Amino acid sequence: MLFIGRDGPPGNPHNLVSRWGPGEPVWRGTIDGNFIAVQVRAINNGFRLAHHGFAIPVYVFAESEATSARLMPVTSGADTDKKLLCPMPGLACVIVLAVA
Repeated sequence: MLFIGRDGPPGNPHNLVSRWGPGEPVWRGTIDGNFIAVQVRAINNGFRLAHHGFAIPVYVFAESEATSARLMPVTSGADTDKKLLCPMPGLACVIVLAVA
């Protein structure tokens, strides 16, 4: 298998072996003979892969689609630096702060 980066040139080939099928939540197999397990979640045009605290979107395109996808502008996430993000959905009614 060849992995192709966003800029287009393919990287080094790798040997992937697995019995994984679409819809299974965990990919278990070997990459170049080394066992690995990766969490898999479906996203538009690909999968989100997570392993050891890292997550990355991986897109799967036909060659003609990949040519067009390279021309699309890269979108950045929302600027949340100065916002309070709550890990649980709901309404935060009171936030108690103390001077340290």
